[in-house]
Amino acid sequence: MVVLRGPTTPQSHRQQFLSGFEQMCNMPRQIVLDSDGLKMKFSGLKHFETLETEFDVPYAEMSSVSTEIFDFPTGTYRFGGVRIPFTDIREGHFEWQGHWYFVSFEDSEKVVTIYLKNFVHKGRHYSVVAFQVDNPEDFVEKLLELAPHIKRVQP
Repeated sequence: MVVLRGPTTPQSHRQQFLSGFEQMCNMPRQIVLDSDGLKMKFSGLKHFETLETEFDVPYAEMSSVSTEIFDFPTGTYRFGGVRIPFTDIREGHFEWQGHWYFVSFEDSEKVVTIYLKNFVHKGRHYSVVAFQVDNPEDFVEKLLELAPHIKRVQP
């Protein structure tokens, strides 16, 4: 016996798909400061754009933080991820002169940039992690409360 639950019209399937797609896009990036450090989790389309499900950075590996508008140095290469020209969309792993960057943002004016020391993730030495949050100033204040050794770089 087959049991069908709920409406089965083509419109309802479309609505279910769109509802699931909207949910997948609404919380694609989670940024959390816990007792050990920064935890970034990626789901949905953001997972495929960044090529990561999680990217964690201990406080001990962070040296400084900034809320300046983020831009890559000229000649930066993308190694997995997304960089859409004429937009602020940047996702994934980038390399410039032996320095690795991990970024995840759509609005360069809402970015927190953390400069790292001796941080290795999957065999690569990362110098910078940059990501978007709703209120960068509040985020940095909380980060500095949890890890007072981190220096703030003023814009």
